[in-house]
Amino acid sequence: MTNPALIFYREHGYSIDLNKTRALSPDHIAVEMEFMMTLAKEELEAVKQGDTQKVKKLKEIQKKFLEEHLANWGVVYLLSAKDMAETPFYQDVCELALEFILSDYEMLSEDLEGAVA
Repeated sequence: MTNPALIFYREHGYSIDLNKTRALSPDHIAVEMEFMMTLAKEELEAVKQGDTQKVKKLKEIQKKFLEEHLANWGVVYLLSAKDMAETPFYQDVCELALEFILSDYEMLSEDLEGAVA
């Protein structure tokens, strides 16, 4: 059986070599966050080039990935990890990642709603 996150990556032109990472799985939170970073960089490049169609498509991909993968389980995971963290550093890392996921989803939703209106 193939990992759903891996299928999503492949469908959107992203490949991962787990032998070159410390992650054991393509749905590891670090891998999923890196995928979002890659999409955000591509979106920024499309903005610079004035390619509004590509910008919209990349935002749609990011939103779908959050809904189907990262935000689907990451919020609960990060809340639990923050609660279990024994140092302020790791509590803050969890809080930062959680804020990114939630605010990014909110921004993408608002941007895409505005594009339709």
